[in-house]
Amino acid sequence: MPPQTRLAIALGALTLTLPSLAGRPLQTEDAGLLDRGACEIEGVQQRLRVQGETGTENGLAANCGIGFNSQVGLGLAWARTAGERSRSAGIGGKTGLWAGEGDGAPALALAWGVGAARDGSHWRRSDHFATLVASVGAGPGTLHLNLGHVREREPRRTITTWNLAWEHDGYAIGGLTLAPMGEVFGDDRGDRWWNLAARLTLVPERAFFDVSYGRQTEAEKARLVTAGFKLTF
Repeated sequence: MPPQTRLAIALGALTLTLPSLAGRPLQTEDAGLLDRGACEIEGVQQRLRVQGETGTENGLAANCGIGFNSQVGLGLAWARTAGERSRSAGIGGKTGLWAGEGDGAPALALAWGVGAARDGSHWRRSDHFATLVASVGAGPGTLHLNLGHVREREPRRTITTWNLAWEHDGYAIGGLTLAPMGEVFGDDRGDRWWNLAARLTLVPERAFFDVSYGRQTEAEKARLVTAGFKLTF
């Protein structure tokens, strides 16, 4: 398979969580939910390199809590791979299924999304997914686990995804808070990834900046670098 095709497939797979941009800067989702009436805006730039070819993608998403223990979001992305430009969009959400009492108590949620891609002058549905999300306190941080089901339209196939991540509560540094984190993730169609990331809290509960660096572990040896932000209000 040509490197350009591998690059497009890999970048597309990393965009399946577009509506909520996952748990930035991780690819792993968390079970936390926005309160009713609370909203957030997230942005990210991803740079993926596969066998000497580089692709970039910019994404922007807005999510709001709607009550009923749920939140919904809308995302847009613009990608460039091997000189070709593409656009995609998605709508998705997350619903809490169960939560224990107290800080660090286990929580379970269902994340879902439907994606579309621009095909010439038309938008066409490209995929849909549902992911079971669990979060539980683990030491000075939180452990997140995901198990997902993705259905792609072209190529017509079903993918099972999995994620395991640990997120530190954060260190106070000069009035700011830096939270390191790491994860491994993959699916039944490709090689595993590892990813190291950090989130810097600029304004408590209001403004955040994040970065991540990840590598594929086996055949492709792909590299992924991301930088993003989140604003809540």
